[in-house]
Amino acid sequence: MVFVQSRIQGVKFRIYTYIMKFGLPLLIPFIVSMVKGEKTFALQYLCFLLIVAVLVSVWLMLFNSGKSKIVEYSLELNSDGIHLTEFGKTKSVLWNDYAGYSVGGLPKTVSIKTPLNGELEFGYFVFSQGQRNRIFEALKFKEL
Repeated sequence: MVFVQSRIQGVKFRIYTYIMKFGLPLLIPFIVSMVKGEKTFALQYLCFLLIVAVLVSVWLMLFNSGKSKIVEYSLELNSDGIHLTEFGKTKSVLWNDYAGYSVGGLPKTVSIKTPLNGELEFGYFVFSQGQRNRIFEALKFKEL
């Protein structure tokens, strides 16, 4: 089974990730500025995060295309194991080394565990809800 991130899912993932990584740490200053009545800083920063996420996505749509297109995110579950590709670089976990998975953290991630404390991680929202459900079903099946 091969799961490939769609363009629209890539935009959603980037917006979520940017807000969680860059917006969440500034939540307290954001709230303080809102209480003080300085709404412009808070709104400007939020708009900045959204604009950056959209610009990166548009840049990828324009320049990551054609014959030289690099797969942004894909996950392959085959008879050998789990193969995660992020922007052309592939990391793998063989089924013999597979020790389950977990979901958690901020931003939310999926961790594929191995007995040697190694992990293969990817963002929870990298793939669509339907793809995630199928991935988790396949991973649960392999745990048995």
